[in-house]
Amino acid sequence: MAYVGTVSLIGADGESLQTYRYGCSADADPSEIIVQMTADLAHIQQQGTSMRQHELPMGIVQDGAPEMWNLMEPAMKTAFPGRHFEKAIDRFHLAERLAECLKALKDPYLNRDEQMREWSDALGKNDSAIEDIEKFIIKEQKRLKRQGGLNATNEEILRIHLTYINNNKHLMRYATLKQNGLPIGSGATEGACKSLIMIRAKGCGRRWHSRGVNSVLTLRAFYQRERLSTFWKKMNEENSVIIQNAA
Repeated sequence: MAYVGTVSLIGADGESLQTYRYGCSADADPSEIIVQMTADLAHIQQQGTSMRQHELPMGIVQDGAPEMWNLMEPAMKTAFPGRHFEKAIDRFHLAERLAECLKALKDPYLNRDEQMREWSDALGKNDSAIEDIEKFIIKEQKRLKRQGGLNATNEEILRIHLTYINNNKHLMRYATLKQNGLPIGSGATEGACKSLIMIRAKGCGRRWHSRGVNSVLTLRAFYQRERLSTFWKKMNEENSVIIQNAA
């Protein structure tokens, strides 16, 4: 397990232009990488404002884990007081849950692939689509239950996903995100999990102590942000001062 974050610059076509990666192990303090993320974002905003004479739109996209929102949202509010930023549940995580709902309904007259395509199209065009989807699932759930076609296992699956949707549907307004040129998925972060953590730290036979893996992940994040040379320069300057003072 590890904490991974990304700051991505998104072009007008919705594609990522550049992504900065940050990471630390699960037993480290994630607030340290959040400080780095908000500092980099503030620098990007400053550059963007000077070039375009207006502030760039910002957004947070991640899964629905409360512990992640309790970290990122306060950090953004502190770093950018009074600034508006969009918030969204990663579209892929929602799609997985919707697919599980359709599977649990087990309706032989329901084409799951076609229904998923319809929902995907609606979510991209209308912010209220998630309410319509929620109503559809509830209606089908009640109908199948009346007909005796819903067992306890599938009913529990539907309950879990409907609760998730009800608690987080204010974070599923993907049409607005698209209109503002912001991403609707956390693909950049999922990619960073692989390139930053898995490739470097989870190789066959590798074992790590906490201090060692966090040092390695910090260096790798600097390398992937093209800041490793700057880091070493700063380290050399600080060590030179320490040596001179000791002498």
